[in-house]
Amino acid sequence: MKRGWSLRKFEGKWCEEEFSEGTLTEDTLALEIPEDGDTIEVRASSRDGLTFTGTYHFREGGYSDGEVTFQRYKGRQGEVLFGEWKEVGTAGGPWIIKVSD
Repeated sequence: MKRGWSLRKFEGKWCEEEFSEGTLTEDTLALEIPEDGDTIEVRASSRDGLTFTGTYHFREGGYSDGEVTFQRYKGRQGEVLFGEWKEVGTAGGPWIIKVSD
């Protein structure tokens, strides 16, 4: 399992959360990120190991679900995904995820 943190801008504020349930391979991103009594499930796939596209879903349904796109960067101390989230038909924002073993 991978662990790390998530930094997502929502309604003008940055939301930072840690997670310990994640998978990141060359073709799959699967994370469960606890947030305010709910869990954000992120599921994305990649054809080249660098660009991931997929969806996010709030398990308890507290907020709308939407789409995600990330660019993957590898380093000695882990990996960083820079991207954005977008609710279907409405607002979105930047999303940064750091992943390590």
